[in-house]
Amino acid sequence: MLTRRQFLRHSLALSASAAVAAFIAQSTGCAPVPSSSVTAPPPPTATPSPVPTAAVTPTPLPSPEPAIRAFLGAWEKGQYEAMYALLSEPSKANFSQEAFVKRYRDIAAEGAFAAIKTETREIEVALNKSVANFNVTISSTLAGDFLRQNQLGLTYEPGGWHVDWQPTSIFRELTPGNTVSMLAYGTSRGEIFDRSNQKLAGNESLVTVGVVPRDFDDEGKLLAVLAPLIEMDAKSIKEKYAGARPEWFTPLKDLTLDQYRKVEEKLKALSGVSFRDKERRVYPVSTTAEHVTGYVGAISADELLRMGPKGYGANDMIGKAGIEKWGETYLRGELGGTLLVMSQDSQIVATLGARGPAPAYNVFTTLHMDLQAFAENELKGKIGSAIVIDTRTAEVLALASSPGYDINTLIGGKAADLQALLNNKDRPLVNRATQGLYPAGSVYKIVTASAGLEKASFTPDSKFECEGVWTGLGTQYPKKDWLITGHGKINLFNGLVQSCDVVFYTVGLALDKTDRSLLPTYARAFGYGAPTRAAGLTDEAGGNVPDPTKETVFVGDMVNVAIGQGDLLATPLQVANMMVAVANGGTLYRPRLIAKVTTAKGDKSVDIPTETIGKLPVSAANLKTIRDALRAVTQTAPGTASRAFAGFPVPVAGKTGTAEAPPGLPHAWFAAYAPADSPKVAVVVMVEHSGEGSSIAAPIARRIFEKYFAANPP
Repeated sequence: MLTRRQFLRHSLALSASAAVAAFIAQSTGCAPVPSSSVTAPPPPTATPSPVPTAAVTPTPLPSPEPAIRAFLGAWEKGQYEAMYALLSEPSKANFSQEAFVKRYRDIAAEGAFAAIKTETREIEVALNKSVANFNVTISSTLAGDFLRQNQLGLTYEPGGWHVDWQPTSIFRELTPGNTVSMLAYGTSRGEIFDRSNQKLAGNESLVTVGVVPRDFDDEGKLLAVLAPLIEMDAKSIKEKYAGARPEWFTPLKDLTLDQYRKVEEKLKALSGVSFRDKERRVYPVSTTAEHVTGYVGAISADELLRMGPKGYGANDMIGKAGIEKWGETYLRGELGGTLLVMSQDSQIVATLGARGPAPAYNVFTTLHMDLQAFAENELKGKIGSAIVIDTRTAEVLALASSPGYDINTLIGGKAADLQALLNNKDRPLVNRATQGLYPAGSVYKIVTASAGLEKASFTPDSKFECEGVWTGLGTQYPKKDWLITGHGKINLFNGLVQSCDVVFYTVGLALDKTDRSLLPTYARAFGYGAPTRAAGLTDEAGGNVPDPTKETVFVGDMVNVAIGQGDLLATPLQVANMMVAVANGGTLYRPRLIAKVTTAKGDKSVDIPTETIGKLPVSAANLKTIRDALRAVTQTAPGTASRAFAGFPVPVAGKTGTAEAPPGLPHAWFAAYAPADSPKVAVVVMVEHSGEGSSIAAPIARRIFEKYFAANPP
């Protein structure tokens, strides 16, 4: 049988022979005659003079190169509909556009194609047929880069060259019945630890027991023996493999190594029973730091659409929350794979490409698990959060949210327990430290005081009169101070110490009159209104900063914002990050929950440095005023947290907050750092609908400070 190239060359040779014969006939005036019909020549006759005629030259066909380039270029861009438009009419008759596009898309998805590059080597043309030899280099996220050589046939039809397409035009091995199949493989998922190497998430080895029906000797006997060994009934086992191809492995049940070893010998004696190794994600401390650790779950359709090109399959598990989600790329590692062409009977026809997996990374958090567990216990029975951050490095030592949950309920619990968790009105799955949005209350007065000192000509000694009611917006719009009797004559410094609302109504109004953008600008400079994007977090709320320059916000609204009320919303993490910046002298860091990311062998690592994201727009002198006032909050009798910290051996600088949040009691806040003169750690406590910050949140913060300094003496 002639190859396509031999056929084309043979056609060209025949065409040339015909041309030579015609030339000879024209030159001699004779046409060649077969030897079997030779007769005597006729009598000579007069030869008429030849009449000149015009030579007819056939119009040459255009080059097929533009069509080839257009077809292969569309393949590189994944423009399959454009490729189909370039097919010849017979090809379109044999393959619908839907089938054509689906074939290309399915192969690209199965092969995890990331990029395609083509190169035409040579083009041959004979009459209205052409053959293009080309290379295609494919980059697969699983099988690596590989090169294949192939051919593309074309036919000249009215209007231009068109591709005579077959599945072999993709890969020459894709003859009828053959398919492309990826065998993906990876390493164990990386593990998650606290800063002291206590494991938060790890892996457990399992053995999947299954059957291959083709290998059954006696199905009835097999089911009778197998069912009790794996604690399944025979009917359920049979239903599992019903409809499956006889040569397929059908998984039945996962056994732990201990469970498997007890029945291993009996299982191996059964014909048709087979085994596969498997791993399961486990959480040794599943009810501590669960919001930080997160969990894995079955990949969703939307996730598969996004992650499929990276090698994920429909049966894969993926990080759904917490560090499991944030660190998915590290924890998963880089998968490897072998891309094969398979025959109908599951035989390997060709290996297109192959690459081994890269190791996964372990993630070490900044959490101190003893401190984390202590903070969670302090919140037990309450709804709220507690955060502890190192003021020097922005490392998060504890990030507690209450109520919590058991991670195992999500990944392997009973359906009823999972549903109860999802329906719980207290929303235990929400990380209140990073996703909870609240009016910040009086802790926000730190921002207002800073802006007033810097931009509205106030000084620490600026005088105010507080009689319990403020009428700065007019007598028809009175606003109350939290202290009904009022604070009397008071300056700005003591207004912050005693949290006098009247002082900050006045400062807020002055700022708004000076420049309506001032207070919003300072709020954002202190970290409000946007996620901190802390290393280790993915689902973080951004909060809200009312801004008269961008929306309709009245003067009275900005007066409310000045005391941390109204439409101002913040997360506890944003408040904690503000306190870190105040404590360290004005540097706003990006908080981080990640200490390091490294392979199990430690031969590769990813640096997660402390990142500076801004500087507080406050002079050193004015920042000192703020810090001195915060210290007085806990150290002097008029201070709103002085009772809570009476007798505490380490000087603490802090601010109480009691944020009105009807219906119900206000939210209780306390934000602080210590030691006041040489800060090492910041603590923020927020308890929803519980009462005053001085009596609810401040005592909890004190006990957290006690726990911290017991292990880290100042």
